[in-house]
Amino acid sequence: LSAEVKKFLEKYLEKNIENLLKETRSKDTADSVKKSLMNRAVVIDGQYNKTHSHKIYSFEKINKIGEDLLAQGDASFSEIAKSSQPDDLTTIIYTSGTTSDPKGVMLTNSNFMHNAINAPIAITINKNDNFLSVLPSWHVYERSIEYCALQVGASIAYSKPFKQVLLPDLKAEKPSVMCSVPRIWESVYKGIIDNVKKGSSLQKTIFNWAIKIGEEYKEAEGILNGTWPLFDRAEYTTEELAQAKRTVKRLGLKYRLANKIVFKKVRELTGGRFRFAICGGGALNESIDKFFNTIGLIITEGYGLTETSPILAGRTKKDNIMFTVGPPIPEVEIKIVDKDDYNKELPNGEVGVILTKGPMVMKGYYKNEEKTKEVIKDGWFNTGDLGKKTYNGKYLKIMGRIKDTIVLGGGENVEPLPLEDRLKESEYINMAIIVGQDKPRLGALIVPDFETLKTYTEKENIKYKNIDELINHPKVVSLYQKEQKRLISKEYGYKPYETVMGIALLP
Repeated sequence: LSAEVKKFLEKYLEKNIENLLKETRSKDTADSVKKSLMNRAVVIDGQYNKTHSHKIYSFEKINKIGEDLLAQGDASFSEIAKSSQPDDLTTIIYTSGTTSDPKGVMLTNSNFMHNAINAPIAITINKNDNFLSVLPSWHVYERSIEYCALQVGASIAYSKPFKQVLLPDLKAEKPSVMCSVPRIWESVYKGIIDNVKKGSSLQKTIFNWAIKIGEEYKEAEGILNGTWPLFDRAEYTTEELAQAKRTVKRLGLKYRLANKIVFKKVRELTGGRFRFAICGGGALNESIDKFFNTIGLIITEGYGLTETSPILAGRTKKDNIMFTVGPPIPEVEIKIVDKDDYNKELPNGEVGVILTKGPMVMKGYYKNEEKTKEVIKDGWFNTGDLGKKTYNGKYLKIMGRIKDTIVLGGGENVEPLPLEDRLKESEYINMAIIVGQDKPRLGALIVPDFETLKTYTEKENIKYKNIDELINHPKVVSLYQKEQKRLISKEYGYKPYETVMGIALLP
């Protein structure tokens, strides 16, 4: 652990140890468990260890102890490794409990080994790769990626998801792969746009020209090379393909120019050796996905859950199908079933509940057989997620959570995630939540992007004394009403009941 993580662990135990002991039905006291855990912590920060408990070993000290034991002929570690069985419990990871009480997910050796062996093959990582890690190592997603890196002999450098730390580390470490979450790329995108806004009129014009050319060119290119997916039919029409060819030919020179004067400079911020980023832990907004595809920075979105160790599917640099989470990795089965009848598998292209089966599915929930039986039936694990496959059945797209489905007063079912992602495409919106359960129409709770909004108020000479006055100012409310109507409308293919009737701005 780093010294900062050690401090975090202490605070976490203070808040959660009682609940964990209750969940595990342990007879130990909170103080004794906390003391035992902290005494076994390994802190990498040598300076920290000079001023704190001698019982906390540095990583350097641990290596020295190991070398001394090996020199004495101690083979206990090898003996433990030999006695290990595939179905042995490796770890219990508690889910966040955002929608219910936390559940202890029991993962075995074979669960993790499935990911460690198959994921590197699927996502094409090798011993020459240098990973940059910015996520907490106790999260199952980061943990599994680290196992994958160790499996192939790749190196890992550790950073933080803050631009003042991350950007210098990218330059210094020159990673080829980075494990990330959508929020990082949303922040990077916002940073790029903010910098452009601060530039001259000429710089803004050139950037906007480059993005417009790039978007049209990359979509046409995607249609031709098969990376622009279809969900309603097997293939593009002859005319669509011909039009795409004309577009690529017409814009080819302009795209190369845009790449040279704009996109290349953005990509250089990653250090120069960057092959791709692995993005998981949440859905990547389509507009963000599209932007980075346009500038040639490859983000391979993946999908998984704690209960599946966690990786189920993932895009690759070679097979980077836009707006999807790619194909299932080897030995993973995925099917889409009807929300009201889990025995009914749906045709490709239709939205339903995602079920999965394979050696990566957890052993069960710790001391909770009832919940285990609810989610695993006949070997199939119910992810609770909604998704659909491309028409050819090869690739998966995540559509939301089944528990998030909004049922309007008229009986219409609405998935809020795509609408929320759409609203977040506005430069004025930081976060959005769609509401409307049992109501006649949908509403939206919106957290503004206050930096962008401040610029707007200065331009429009809007006066206010505090945040409450700002978000209730008639001109500001009108701005957001216009934004949501612009983004979610029948002109963009949204059904009448999917449009938003009213909004509320939150501080």
